[in-house]
Amino acid sequence: MMLLGQCDIPEEDSRLPLTQFRRSVLDQQVRMLTLRYGQDHYVAYSLNDPPAVYKVWRGGVTWNGVNYNSIKQIQPESYGISYLENMASDFYLQNNATKQPIKITYEGYKLRDHQLTLSYGIQGMDEVVISERPSFSATQQGLTFSRVFSVDGLTEGTLLIDSMVIEENPVAMEFELDSVPATPYPDGEVIAKTSHYWLAKTGCNTCHAMDYKMVGPSYKEISSTYDSDKKTIAELSKKVKEGGTGNWGTAIMVPHPHVAMADIERMVTDILSFVPKEEGKGKKKPRPKVVETSKKSPGFGEALTGVHPAFTLQTIRPKWFKPQVGSMDFGADGQLYVGTWDSIGAVYQLTGVETGDTQQVEIKQIASGLAEPLGMEVVGDDLFVMQKHELTQLIDHDGDDIIDEYKNIYNDFDVTTDFHEFAYDIEFVDGYFYGTLGIAMRLMTTERQLHDRGTAFKVDLDGDFKIIAEGLRQPNGIGRGINGALFTTENQGRWVPACKLIHIKEGDFHGCIQRQGERFNDREVAPPSLWLPQDEIGNSPSEPLLMKEGPYAGQMIFGEVSHGGINRAHLELIDGAYQGCVFRFCQGLEAGVNRIVRGPDNALYVGGVGMSGGWSHKGNLYGLQKLVYNEDIPFEMLAIIATHEGFDIVFTKPLPEDLQTTDLKLSLSQWHYQPTAAYGGPKLDQQRLVVNDLSLNKDRTQLSISVNNRKKGYVIYFLFDPSFQSSDGEKLWSGEAWYTLNAIPNDVI
Repeated sequence: MMLLGQCDIPEEDSRLPLTQFRRSVLDQQVRMLTLRYGQDHYVAYSLNDPPAVYKVWRGGVTWNGVNYNSIKQIQPESYGISYLENMASDFYLQNNATKQPIKITYEGYKLRDHQLTLSYGIQGMDEVVISERPSFSATQQGLTFSRVFSVDGLTEGTLLIDSMVIEENPVAMEFELDSVPATPYPDGEVIAKTSHYWLAKTGCNTCHAMDYKMVGPSYKEISSTYDSDKKTIAELSKKVKEGGTGNWGTAIMVPHPHVAMADIERMVTDILSFVPKEEGKGKKKPRPKVVETSKKSPGFGEALTGVHPAFTLQTIRPKWFKPQVGSMDFGADGQLYVGTWDSIGAVYQLTGVETGDTQQVEIKQIASGLAEPLGMEVVGDDLFVMQKHELTQLIDHDGDDIIDEYKNIYNDFDVTTDFHEFAYDIEFVDGYFYGTLGIAMRLMTTERQLHDRGTAFKVDLDGDFKIIAEGLRQPNGIGRGINGALFTTENQGRWVPACKLIHIKEGDFHGCIQRQGERFNDREVAPPSLWLPQDEIGNSPSEPLLMKEGPYAGQMIFGEVSHGGINRAHLELIDGAYQGCVFRFCQGLEAGVNRIVRGPDNALYVGGVGMSGGWSHKGNLYGLQKLVYNEDIPFEMLAIIATHEGFDIVFTKPLPEDLQTTDLKLSLSQWHYQPTAAYGGPKLDQQRLVVNDLSLNKDRTQLSISVNNRKKGYVIYFLFDPSFQSSDGEKLWSGEAWYTLNAIPNDVI
């Protein structure tokens, strides 16, 4: 490689076309932008401040990771032969004889004519824009790599990059590249010799760890429980393939329909070898069993199976369009924007979705190369996405519905290369974007979470950033609910004994101290508005949304990724804090629900997502449907309201006139949770509660019950018998509810 220095601009017809651009982690470096030119020539930029060329090479990238191929433990890596590495440049501003170093900031990039141009700013000089366009060019002498620079808005002084003068007219820094051979793609089978790679690749590590219980038992516990004979391996492999529940409590083993049986058998064999078997011995302990205390049915101890009767389900995606929906929002003209959590990192524009006719739906990809766009918000005519490491504005300058500019709004979040440090959805309120950031999940013993992780934040269009709440783990989704308050959902894990619905209030701390050191030792934990007991009504809750439909108006719904479906919440404000109950609401959707938005037609648009081997509902990976309100209200509990003596249970239809306590067929119990370093947590101090008395209001839609011995801070579980009916003989749509009793109204201390 030879530096040719400042040269003429490469001729357009000699340049290799830009064939791919993608944001990601690369080679254990964060905030990377990787550009491919032609078939196998690459340049990668670090977009941290100051931005710099990380590497120029011929070869490729192994695009591994959860959103690329469902492998959780690894990230993209470059391979091939390097031409240049770590090309950090010094920037100066020269006035007369004075030469001062200046700080350069990354501002975004633009696309035009199959080329990409990066934009930089100068700290303290907002009107100045430095542009850099990288390119590869084929010449008679061979291949060259060029960095073409220009500057706009500089009214005083001269800009220098190293010793090169940058002016309004573009100038090029050019490198002559040595001829190197093409590099074949690395043989993945070399890596795949280890069982840990297979367990990561298929998503098993989503629910299992080597030494401790997570959602499911540890690998070592499984290994010590079962023989490693062929019959056992076949039985367990069939269980992994088909999914199910019952052998290890109520946790659900998700099916793995996309994994070959031979690969499953290989993984099971490896797992059973993790704990050596004693010679001549069989099982080391009996298999755990679940004791069924009563028969369950959909809506009565089990998940619902159908769509809520008050809504009509419509699939709005043509069969060829299979989005793994990371984010969604509607534009000012009624178009639906969908961001995908996949290898493309795309944004699609859909028109005609209001028709409910897939043949009238038109789909256009308008952006790509985003890093896991899990958040999206349209503000006026402007479109914003939350990528993993950046809040970005997507701008179409020429009106062709293709994004020309990816503008950095804010990218100073603390980040590592941990795959689990998700940046989730965003909500724009009063000039600020509100959002949430997940924590790292694979830190070493001596490592600590970075300052911004596990927080709710707000940031304005000028990049003014502020943390407003802390102690979160994986808060997937944010939305406005009752009284315009902001809520997020939280996912169970270490220091989070069950999933939650949380009211985001400035200054609150929510209890997750995983790898946080001692900085939260003296903080009081704010109680959740709702506890969502694991594997009952919560596993992977997602975006909350305020309802406007009929009797449900003012309540909230939120999605569920792993269990699928939508749950409904009724909240009330008591002693200045929200609490309430959660009900099963809707199932029958094509994938686990990650995002819900309301359309201009007032329908509910539901985006599904999944990952092979985990974080999916029944193994389904994609979905896009809508629910249209039809006013066919079923008989169900509409709300449960805490009273000083007990609860008022509000129904959608009248109850029988002669209802007696003995006819109620209602089971009540209560328990509480205690956060620990274990993954999730058990129900503590479980107790049965007894209904002492009941009364009906005049129209028999409100049942008031008195209950002794309720305890503050406990979850109260309501379960009606499936035979319970309305006055006209209609059975309940769902007979379960979970009430989080943070406070008792009019309680005397």
